[in-house]
Parts: sequence; C-alpha cells; structure tokens
Amino acid sequence: MSIRSKILMMAIAGLMSAPLMAQNPVIWTGGISEEERAEAPTTGTRLVFFVSAGNYLSDITVRITDSDDREVVDTTTTGPWLILNLPAGRYNVQATRSNGDVQGVQIEVVAGTDAEFGIMFPGS
Repeated sequence: MSIRSKILMMAIAGLMSAPLMAQNPVIWTGGISEEERAEAPTTGTRLVFFVSAGNYLSDITVRITDSDDREVVDTTTTGPWLILNLPAGRYNVQATRSNGDVQGVQIEVVAGTDAEFGIMFPGS
C-alpha cells in the first residue's frame, strides 16, 4: 500500500470517528407583521422580545449558552420572534438591544414539548 493510500485511509477513518457538527438550532426569526407571524413555524422553542409597554422589538442580538457554557446560538433577530430547535436542557439566554440594554434569562427546554419564553426590556 502506498503512502498516499495510507494517508487517505487515515483521513477517512478520522472523519468517520469525528462527531457530526451540530445543526444550526435557529429555525426562524421574524414576526414584524401579522402576516409574517401567521407564517411562522408552530413548533420549537419560541423567544419573544418586547418592552414593558407591550411593543415588540426586533434587531436583538441573542447569545445562548448551554449548561456547560458552550455557545449554541449567536444571532440577531429580524423581528420579535426567534424560533429554535434546541435539545432538552437548560440554557442561558443573553439578549441585547441596539441601545445596549441587556436582559438575561435562564430557560429549560423539555424534550417533546414546545415552549414560549418572553424576554421583556424596560421602557417603551
């Protein structure tokens, strides 16, 4: 067997033993209009961003880490809803508005269930 064949076999063996890269858990973001919200997926973990006056927010930078402090999501929303496909577990969510306001919450995702979590910022 040539050296080239051995290297190729070692590379293939390494790929086969490596864990598969995790799929992006972000399913959908949006929901600015009622029509857009009507088209949103109905399953998954939904985060909703709003102010205490009740108005929805968009352009929220969201960072989610798992219980081992590994980053699983780092994204910016295009509307008030962020729908995720997260495995069961506990997660820390840090949401940041463009004005610098930050809200942090801990959520728990239960296998086989859909859930909605509201993240409220002060003000209007």
